[in-house]
Amino acid sequence: MEGLVAKSENLSDAKIRTFKTPEKETILRDSSGLLLRIFPNGRKRFGWRFIDKHRNRRSRIEYGDYPDLSLDYARQLHQLSVAARKNGKDILDNEVRSNIYKKVMGEDAIIEHQPGMTFSQLVNDYYNKHIKPNNINPNAYNRIKNHLLPVFKNDKAESIPIAKIQGFVKGMRESGNITETTIADTIRFAVIMYNHAVRQFWINNNPFSAVTIERQKSVRKEYYTMGEIKTLLTNPDDIKIGKDFYLIQKALILSGVRRSELMHAEIKEFDFDSEIWTIPAERLKNQKGRTQSQKEPLKLPMSKQFIKTIQEAVDGFGNDTHVFGSKQNAFIDNRWQRQKTGPSSDRNYHNAITEYRRYYQLGHKINHDFRRSIETTLGNLGVSSDITSIMTGHSKSGIKAVYNQASLMLLMRVAFQLYADLIDFFCEADNKYLQAFDHQKLCRQLSEIYQKYHFNVYQLSMLNDIDPG
Repeated sequence: MEGLVAKSENLSDAKIRTFKTPEKETILRDSSGLLLRIFPNGRKRFGWRFIDKHRNRRSRIEYGDYPDLSLDYARQLHQLSVAARKNGKDILDNEVRSNIYKKVMGEDAIIEHQPGMTFSQLVNDYYNKHIKPNNINPNAYNRIKNHLLPVFKNDKAESIPIAKIQGFVKGMRESGNITETTIADTIRFAVIMYNHAVRQFWINNNPFSAVTIERQKSVRKEYYTMGEIKTLLTNPDDIKIGKDFYLIQKALILSGVRRSELMHAEIKEFDFDSEIWTIPAERLKNQKGRTQSQKEPLKLPMSKQFIKTIQEAVDGFGNDTHVFGSKQNAFIDNRWQRQKTGPSSDRNYHNAITEYRRYYQLGHKINHDFRRSIETTLGNLGVSSDITSIMTGHSKSGIKAVYNQASLMLLMRVAFQLYADLIDFFCEADNKYLQAFDHQKLCRQLSEIYQKYHFNVYQLSMLNDIDPG
């Protein structure tokens, strides 16, 4: 962002030397039109902003730093640059600029353009002349140093072939341990560095600007096995974790909803008599982009275990509005007390539960993976994907969305209760059952599981247990 511009005045060495270091970038304008940018770190740099007819935009030319470049020389460079621009010359062209410098300072004039500099020299100058003096966060520089420098360090900075850059990107992807975000950001940071170098006349062109990175979407397939879910719920090493955070995690496991759908759940959404949780359309991802008349809430039947979890949360951590109430204090009724409305903080839960999972070597897995767990586990037990997709709040597509209007409420109720009962079974059973189920290993234990918990068997058993009265 441009700094504050003082009124035009005749600059002098005394004024420049005694000007108080500003808190943010400030620009002094000489009566000749010459600008002096003064930075919070004390750096002072001469330049000029002008309408660039060669590029159809406003551009900036930098003359050099004071006092390395004297005020007198800066005025002469500016005067010749203004004249050259009026004569139709491109004053950002290095040859034009070089001639101007030589007219002012002679054949031995030192200009910042360094023809033939290597990539390594460019990175070094970028850090020492830009990142470090201006106290810029070094993350971008570190990404360039760690990923690009080992590959391109001896190449001429201006003439790196596009094919080599594309090969670099391909190699990063094939390594298997570098994310698409890291790859795209690395190239983006290189473009920023080169653009700065061009503006400073260190180089003439930016080979990285011609490379377009199309992020390849990776399909995440991670899910929690029943063994991992057992570990998270039973906490065998008795790791300290807030009871509210534990209940949030348990509710996510049992329901398969998104974290935001649960964390912002209001008490009024739960009908404990009919055992239905109605999630408003405004919190559903699959309702975004729809008109108000098209939006539909999601009605989820609740298992007995999920109901118990929500009621425990309301009793212990709820407020007047939300199941997991805000922990922030407010000055109410002439005293500081816990806020009576609003949801708990997503960030607090994320920080606490991440540490908890890391202890059990599950730090690489996320809340969203619980959703894949419920679909994967129930799929193995014979539950149709038509049912599990609705359970996890996914929209029907294609012809099914037009012709299949079944709510599948009863089947979802059976499936949710089956899932909760199966988790309870695994939390109590011998680990042989867990191993048999997680690996789908044909053995006596797997046979016993399917004889009781296969969807078709469980559905009939649950219906038979209904009291006809």
